[in-house]
Amino acid sequence: MLRYRPRPWSEADSVSIGLNMAKMLNSSWQLDLAREQVRARLSPELYSNLFPDDLPLEHPVAEAVAGPARAVSSDAARLLPAPESRGRELDPTLDALLPGDCFPCTDATSAGGEPSSRSFDEESDFALGSNNWVVSGSYTASGKPLVSNDPHLGHSIPSVWYMIHLEAPGLNVSGVSLPGSPGVIIGHNDRIAWGMTNTGPDVQDLYIEKFNPANPNQYVHNGQWVEAETRDEVIKVRGEKDYQLSVRTTRHGPVISDEGGRALALSWTALQPHALQFPFLAINQARNWRDFTQALRQFTGPEQNMVYADVDGNIGYYAPAWVPVRRQGDGSVPVPGDTDAYEWMGYIPFEDLPHAYNPPGRLIATANSRVIPKDYPYFFTHAWTAPFRTARIFDLLEAGTPSPPCAAGRAACFTVDDMLKIDGDIHPLDEVWLAGALVRAASVRPPNGRDAREAVDLLRHWNGEATSDSPVPLICHDTLIALRERLLDPKVGADMARRSWSLSTGFVQKVIDQQLTRWLPPGDADFNATLMASLDEGVRRIEKRLPDRDVPAWRCGDTIPLIFHHPLDSVPLVGRLFDVGPYPQAGTADSIKATTPNSGPSMRMVADLSDWDASVQNLTLGESGQLASPYYQDQFHAWYTVHSFPMLFSGQAVEHGAAHRLTLEPSRQ
Repeated sequence: MLRYRPRPWSEADSVSIGLNMAKMLNSSWQLDLAREQVRARLSPELYSNLFPDDLPLEHPVAEAVAGPARAVSSDAARLLPAPESRGRELDPTLDALLPGDCFPCTDATSAGGEPSSRSFDEESDFALGSNNWVVSGSYTASGKPLVSNDPHLGHSIPSVWYMIHLEAPGLNVSGVSLPGSPGVIIGHNDRIAWGMTNTGPDVQDLYIEKFNPANPNQYVHNGQWVEAETRDEVIKVRGEKDYQLSVRTTRHGPVISDEGGRALALSWTALQPHALQFPFLAINQARNWRDFTQALRQFTGPEQNMVYADVDGNIGYYAPAWVPVRRQGDGSVPVPGDTDAYEWMGYIPFEDLPHAYNPPGRLIATANSRVIPKDYPYFFTHAWTAPFRTARIFDLLEAGTPSPPCAAGRAACFTVDDMLKIDGDIHPLDEVWLAGALVRAASVRPPNGRDAREAVDLLRHWNGEATSDSPVPLICHDTLIALRERLLDPKVGADMARRSWSLSTGFVQKVIDQQLTRWLPPGDADFNATLMASLDEGVRRIEKRLPDRDVPAWRCGDTIPLIFHHPLDSVPLVGRLFDVGPYPQAGTADSIKATTPNSGPSMRMVADLSDWDASVQNLTLGESGQLASPYYQDQFHAWYTVHSFPMLFSGQAVEHGAAHRLTLEPSRQ
């Protein structure tokens, strides 16, 4: 249909998969630009409110660390090149994988059309994130740990992941792989299990370079002109002439923008020498915590919150990656690049990266929010995800942990099914908070409109569950957007007020709960008036989208229809046959069951350390990408209803459960 012939796969393609994941999960330079614009319009006090570092629902899981008494990086391989040579020592293999179109123009939206939970953006239909947790055997029915993981990524056909069980001498591991990448990314072997969520450190900085007006290939470094590296690239465009792109690279990295007399170079850990390493074979073969953490030393990024458990009953957590330590500043906005004042000095030592082992609470959970304690001695990021999912996971886990701990076999203790129930939770704490705030405000200042009054009555009686047939999540969603815009518009202007960022709801919550009157909109007597005006506006917006329905008939699930788009769905007449959906959805972008039209749980796994065959796992659709195959979407119903399938592991169970056998033999040529 596409009239093209793919070239043979190469090792460089596998490396580029890792680079693309790093780009998708660790791109923050767009946010740096947006922050620069916002900071220019606000006082320092107002600006700091936008990125709250002390939200009440946070659950940092990392242990305290002593800090930089040791060297910035204890591993010579993790030290950066000297500033004068940086940018000239890019790994030649990686260098060949970096076409200029990897770095689009410097707007403040998601790069390359991919979801970016970290950027200031228009209201997004992506919920890029993940959940994972590990429960000690003290709280399980079997007396052994349980590990649960559901990574949230953009929906696609075929599925992002491929389920695989690899068995060879010294290797017996099951889980999911990224097609084209060797090894199991998330899964278990016969001794340990692990899961991942994105940590999201700031590993990208923008440097403002000063180029020579008389020679555009020279830039300033410590008062001297230095030659930039240049290369010409050819981008093929079907039906058009080749696009000729000239790429300049300074000591900081590639120049991604040169507009308005200002050139910006991108420094990114993924562009450093030897930055893309894949220690998954070592992880797959690890037998214990020592082996596991030793393998993680080679993991350069994108940084992941890796939860761990082993058959001996130990649980743990580590977040491995290269995270830069800056000479000064935090890299949250573009900085001058003409001197060494803002250089990276190295990386956080592996021993000081966030980690925990057999914590006293016997529970570990991460969902992209803050994982480090308040006194953590290194800068990580100002763009954590708001802690609503993390807090809800801890609420459910702690509610099911009896005191004293239960004995093995007690029915009250956690099972695999209990973990799946948590996976499917649709109780969004952000909207529960907003519903309560609106009801309280309405008791003081009742809304004006009839529909708004009817909405308040629905909010008052809501049970907090974002079911697909409920109007309340829709009311909360549109009201929250209107509330954020009402607070921001007088301060930053309508253009920036319409944009969202990962902590925007945390900002709104803090303003309302702490009555930060410096944000009170002009003309509003108090925040009760602000809340009611926002409710009126939110209801009006819904009425425009659903003009023929009364308020009780609004169904939030119909406004976030689930559609899996196939790359061929734009082909006339037949393309839509490849798609799956639309279906109404329960949940919200901030419920544990993260729900948007185009993203959500990309797979679910619960590993049972007492009986590997009792573990469960499933994808969004199926293993096959072939439309006519019975395995094209045979897993969809289970995924949609938050059920799963046995993750058979023992030889006997695998043989008994097998439906087909495919034997691959070496070529005789």
